[in-house]
Amino acid sequence: MNKTYRIIAFLCCFLITFQSTAFAAAQLPTLGDSTSGFISLDQEYQLGRGWLRALRSQTPILEDPLLNDYLEFTIYRLAENSQLTDRRIETIIVDNKSLNAFAVPGGVIGVNTGLFLYSQSEGEFSSVLSHELAHISQRHFARRVQDAQKRQPLTLAGLLATVLLAVTTGGTAAIAAGSTAYAANAQASLAFSRDMEQEADRIGMETLYNSGYNPNEMTDMFRNMNDAKRYFGTNPPEYLLTHPLTESRVSDSANRASQYPAVKNGRTNFEYQLMKRRVEVHTLKSADACTNKYESAVQESKGTSKHTAQYALAICYTEDKQFEKALATLKPLQELWPLSITINVLEAEILSKKRDLDEAESILKKMLKDNPENYVITMYLANTLGKNGKARESAFLLQDMSFKRPDDAHVWNRLAEAQRINNNQIGYYKAAAEYYQLNGDFTNSQRQLMRALKLAEFDFHEKSIIEERIKYIESLKTEFNQ
Repeated sequence: MNKTYRIIAFLCCFLITFQSTAFAAAQLPTLGDSTSGFISLDQEYQLGRGWLRALRSQTPILEDPLLNDYLEFTIYRLAENSQLTDRRIETIIVDNKSLNAFAVPGGVIGVNTGLFLYSQSEGEFSSVLSHELAHISQRHFARRVQDAQKRQPLTLAGLLATVLLAVTTGGTAAIAAGSTAYAANAQASLAFSRDMEQEADRIGMETLYNSGYNPNEMTDMFRNMNDAKRYFGTNPPEYLLTHPLTESRVSDSANRASQYPAVKNGRTNFEYQLMKRRVEVHTLKSADACTNKYESAVQESKGTSKHTAQYALAICYTEDKQFEKALATLKPLQELWPLSITINVLEAEILSKKRDLDEAESILKKMLKDNPENYVITMYLANTLGKNGKARESAFLLQDMSFKRPDDAHVWNRLAEAQRINNNQIGYYKAAAEYYQLNGDFTNSQRQLMRALKLAEFDFHEKSIIEERIKYIESLKTEFNQ
């Protein structure tokens, strides 16, 4: 059994063992409820973060500040209109172009890049996220474990392994790993799954509508998924393996959507289409293929489609080092949307790659002044400062961002690099330690901190901070391996 399977299988068994001993009452607890025998929301939170560490260590993660910020903002906006009470949410984008999304107890919500490719609108994209939020808010994981106790706990372990393996290895391997356990009690498990899916559809649609989207877009997304299922035949997208889709479910969705009042002045779709274009460009294998595709798209399309194709083409030209063409292609968009962060950071990125670092830095600093503490601008500015020989200033920005986003592995990775260039060895080791622990590599995390501790031998304050952090990492490691 390889490392991926060992870690995921361990986590599944740990989740089952930990939770199955706790189920005795008939009602799920609220946060801080110590009288109930069920797992608490805080315990779910810790389990979810442990799962996330394992996921980061086992599968490629897309570290695009714009895409990650967009996903996070969209989910939080939906969460405000959902039944979710514990809103300590963590988001992640798996760099895989297959259709998939997943929710994990404790507020972890992830998507594959493929979800951007398959969703034709922001409403369709958000319908999937609303559905996943409903799984968390209704605590379907805990309810499934409770139901499993009436049958075979190992059946659920097999089902969980199937779902989790699908995230890291793909649907075919996941089915092979989980098929035996699944078959052991398929009928009862399937019925329970249908109940949960229907509940998530209903509550998810309510969240979607309350967030300003047309509820029919959930039905549209279901139809897109059905088309994908027919196209892939016996090897459907991973999402449909963990979220079975039937014709009756599509019909139920359409009937439910028809009962909502008409949506007036719904959410704009432009920002989503820009994100979709970024993902499309990311999945293309060569700069030539990229420029050929979007040069044609610009010529053949109109309106929003033309504008988003221009945005994609500007990225393609940048990757192909045709910087003047990139700037010229982007300029009409800047005139139409002069305050767009998504569009203007691309100008700065083009200038940075063109080595006009002072101009790129100036643009980004002005943007940050107008949008204080903005995550996307900060990350682009930190990168530009590093390239411009200002590693100390870059590290200062990233250090400040690490306080605001302590669970962002990308921030810590970039901070470690800035501190290395800045010859701040203690700072480098401390940042690297945080990056490793967020990726579930506690041994390397401790090793980095021990190196920092040795350098801080005569600095009592720094030494005390590092020693406390070593103890904390050890406690995380113990919890993970207990």
